[in-house]
Amino acid sequence: PQSNEPDFNGAVGEFKLHSKIPAGVIRKDDVVNLEVEVSGKGNFPVLAPPEIQWPDSVEAFEFSVKEKFNKFVSPITGSKIFTYPISIRKEGDIVIPAVTLYYFNPETGKYRTARSDSLRIHVDPAKPVALTVMEKPVIAPQGNAWKWVISIIGLLTVFGGLYLILKQNEKAESVASEKVAVPDLPGDAA
Repeated sequence: PQSNEPDFNGAVGEFKLHSKIPAGVIRKDDVVNLEVEVSGKGNFPVLAPPEIQWPDSVEAFEFSVKEKFNKFVSPITGSKIFTYPISIRKEGDIVIPAVTLYYFNPETGKYRTARSDSLRIHVDPAKPVALTVMEKPVIAPQGNAWKWVISIIGLLTVFGGLYLILKQNEKAESVASEKVAVPDLPGDAA
């Protein structure tokens, strides 16, 4: 049936939403992953990511998707996890509002809303950047140029030696062929 809900994106089935942020210290400008898991049964392959209303202090990046569902049963059961890398640009407490997913439940014949809990995050100040002082400038060693020069001289010496050996072999063959030549015998002249 036609939906009056503008945020309905074609989800059909029965779904639950759960969102989480990793435990531990979160600092200003750190990048952490917010996960939104949609679980239940329904048309998972065409399920679009739920819309998230990001606070002004949160910068969200392109999400990734991990699917864990059984395609061999009908309706498909399992979960789809949307992972959003986010960076928080403000210290203190912030709230990421509840994530909602509007879907049609064919068993009841009604539209329903799956909603996660809102997330309250405490953001600590950014870590101070440690500056290091260098007493001497680092200079790259200059020994590599000599290695190239010596390598090239070595190669030229090897090829020059081979050339001389081949030339001596050619001279030796020509001298040997001259010695083997049969001299003209007297009386052979016609």
